[in-house]
Amino acid sequence: FRSAYGSSFKLGGEQPRYFRTPRDGGPEQILLDGDAEAAGKPYFRLGAIDHSSDHARLLWAYDDKGSEFYTLCVRDLATGGDLAERIGETGGSGVWAAGNEGFLYTRLDPSHRPSKIFFHALGGDPADDRLIYEESDPGFFMNAGGTRDNRWIMISISDHETSEYRLLRSDAPLDEPKLVAARETGLQYDLEEGGDIFFILTNADGAKDFKIMTAPVEDPVRANWRELVPHEPGRLILSVIGFKNHMVRLERKDGLPRIVVRDRASGAPPSAD
Repeated sequence: FRSAYGSSFKLGGEQPRYFRTPRDGGPEQILLDGDAEAAGKPYFRLGAIDHSSDHARLLWAYDDKGSEFYTLCVRDLATGGDLAERIGETGGSGVWAAGNEGFLYTRLDPSHRPSKIFFHALGGDPADDRLIYEESDPGFFMNAGGTRDNRWIMISISDHETSEYRLLRSDAPLDEPKLVAARETGLQYDLEEGGDIFFILTNADGAKDFKIMTAPVEDPVRANWRELVPHEPGRLILSVIGFKNHMVRLERKDGLPRIVVRDRASGAPPSAD
């Protein structure tokens, strides 16, 4: 199933609509029309959407009360109708397991803090959803997201100056999440997939303007981090994206943003071949 997914707004519309088209050409299929969903409601806001890897279903969320508590729904893309289950009081997003048998999502507590991550099996009662991880520190927020290669589910936990990640294989969503590096006040790091490695953007070891390290995907604990792009004062590295053969980073130097493409393994400029 080869499709390109996108979003657009209708002239005069207030909500996005999501669609897909065959990559080899063909008619556009509207998956979710935000204006139609919002019709007749005094307030309506869409959350995130995520299609299953078999392209059969769409996970989507909405808030129609202005409470910022989102309800998660699952749409059957063959019929255009939603499945019966509704999951309320969520943060507005979810991530599919590799087998598309269910998804992980974050549930909000009465203080509107994303304190628990659950797994919901399609067709099941949300009251029976399996608790995957609970964050006990009220100063930290968390979210679950998937990698582009659909191999990993990342649980990101952070406050304004400290971060922590826990990992799950997307084909084993009920396993206990594996800690990457324990939270340490002032230590920030972000993970990005890179095939057999993770890229790690971090301020560790006094890297005030951040540096890029790597770690093997099977054991990415901090002891296995290896420097790839060293810290350079005055060059703020903002993000990194991994591809099959290359790594792309966004950075700011002398007040100007720039995109830098490098060899994935060595960090060197790509060859001209």
